[in-house]
Amino acid sequence: MESVDLARALEPAVKAEVVERRPLAECPACSSVLVQPLSWRERPGERIVLMLRCPECEQRVEGEFSAEQVREYDLALRDGRKRLRQWHRTLTAQNMRDAAVALSAAFEHDLIGADDFAPRR
Repeated sequence: MESVDLARALEPAVKAEVVERRPLAECPACSSVLVQPLSWRERPGERIVLMLRCPECEQRVEGEFSAEQVREYDLALRDGRKRLRQWHRTLTAQNMRDAAVALSAAFEHDLIGADDFAPRR
């Protein structure tokens, strides 16, 4: 079992100046590219305050970023959603093919009968 460093877990969010050097989608603590937005608010001068969280190490980052940085982050999130949808479609299709093969084999070996479809009492 992995131990949890409570002192680190209770640390305040990483300051924005540390994050400015890397893409917003990359965690400054563990370099994961799965950083998720928790909240945002607009500021004057096309600046945006973001609260981000890494799902792998639970590091939180809060800072004020340029509209361009946030646009790039939004594109990264959009690409991630697109990949997840494609993986979901692929896995669903594979699971359905596997279920059809298993059902076909069960019929072929006479493992399914009418009583399998009778109401349960």
